[in-house]
Amino acid sequence: MSSPVSNFDYEKINNTAKKLFNTFNSSKIDHREMYLFSEILLRKQKDLKLPNVKWVQDELEISFTKLKAMIDSLEERELVVKITSEKDQRIKYIDITEKGAEFFHKLVHHTSRAFF
Repeated sequence: MSSPVSNFDYEKINNTAKKLFNTFNSSKIDHREMYLFSEILLRKQKDLKLPNVKWVQDELEISFTKLKAMIDSLEERELVVKITSEKDQRIKYIDITEKGAEFFHKLVHHTSRAFF
């Protein structure tokens, strides 16, 4: 019986992990931001309401101060935008920009290549 370790091309996985690390590091993107991107894109695909700031704070389990810094940074890099609710001006939704979606798809492409 073969070991599960031998079922993968670890050289390919390692090379992809290195590319991902370098991309995340140079882009200053972390796993929370990638999760936010994927959540936004999933909701858009399913025609659901975009996540609001409060949902993101609760889901990522981070302080409002850290969340604000994260969203401000993503906005400065033109990866996301905040949209004010038409019904309640206090509610801010987070949407991904075209640049943000392209970046997310690039990372997903690199990741999927490691396993297929």
